[in-house]
Amino acid sequence: MSELKSKLVYNRRLKRVRLQIAMADVLRYRRPPIDFVERAMEKLGDERDQGKIDHFEVFSKRLDDFWKHLREHHQDYQRKPFIKMTFAQGGIEFEGIQVEPLEDRDYVCLLSCDPYLFKENQFEFNTYLFAVLNVLRRLRIKRSIDRAQLRLSYLMLKNQRPIEHWRMHASADPRDNQRSSYIIRYDANYRYASLHLFDERILSSTQNVRNLLDRIREDLAKKLPQDRHWTLLIEHAVEKLGSLCHKPQALGFNLPYEILIAYDAAYDLAPELPSFKPAVKALGEKDDANLAQWQIRIPALMNNYVPVISIELRQEGHEAYIKEIDAARLQ
Repeated sequence: MSELKSKLVYNRRLKRVRLQIAMADVLRYRRPPIDFVERAMEKLGDERDQGKIDHFEVFSKRLDDFWKHLREHHQDYQRKPFIKMTFAQGGIEFEGIQVEPLEDRDYVCLLSCDPYLFKENQFEFNTYLFAVLNVLRRLRIKRSIDRAQLRLSYLMLKNQRPIEHWRMHASADPRDNQRSSYIIRYDANYRYASLHLFDERILSSTQNVRNLLDRIREDLAKKLPQDRHWTLLIEHAVEKLGSLCHKPQALGFNLPYEILIAYDAAYDLAPELPSFKPAVKALGEKDDANLAQWQIRIPALMNNYVPVISIELRQEGHEAYIKEIDAARLQ
């Protein structure tokens, strides 16, 4: 087999293997090379043996379906030399997660969880999400759960608020929405609003995303009760929509996609603080586990950074001066 241009990238913090699919490989091979599965299983198997995760899953069926779609429509995606997708995920066993299936068209299950899980360990949403999905899978619950509501439950747990018998929405069904590219859903019981994206064309350009955000603000002003204060998560929506532009959702896969965009300010939830993403590396590269995350990330950022404006700080006067401006790049 000739050298593959696609790359498997492992994120140590999220315990996630992401596949950067090269369209050149899609055109060359009728099916995904087995090498992807073998290397992902080897890496996450090592993580499990070292006690860093309890279990993992490789989404080979999802990759097979997506690969077939890319081959059938490759003319449409020539401008996307690489497309990212989550290919495998490691998980942690949470004994405190309880799920009771519901025979209801709009709801998947009742969810309960004790916040003690977060007292000593600040788990990422990704870890919590996979833990809940793993419980659903064990109970053979095949319907997809609304991830926007799941994120709200995660924020509650992080702030030491228990989740007791929450009725968890099912993901919106595309068949129920044939006219609009998105919908805003407001839940009066749990006092939050969510965005449900149906049309991949919104992700085709930055301008489309900006237009969507403008419409979201208008919709929220109409839908949210005026007798309450609301915490809006517009920046979170910008981040999530931006990341989807290079993922299967931008090509119509795994839609609709749910994003939490507002919740009742009375919940008084501490916001998720921005943080540096840890360095991600192709499988097989040297592990920088002994370095602090900022020591790993900053050199990579600086190597790719060319300043437009250089600023000089003078500590004695607590003043800043513009030292140099790249006028050509400002135009």
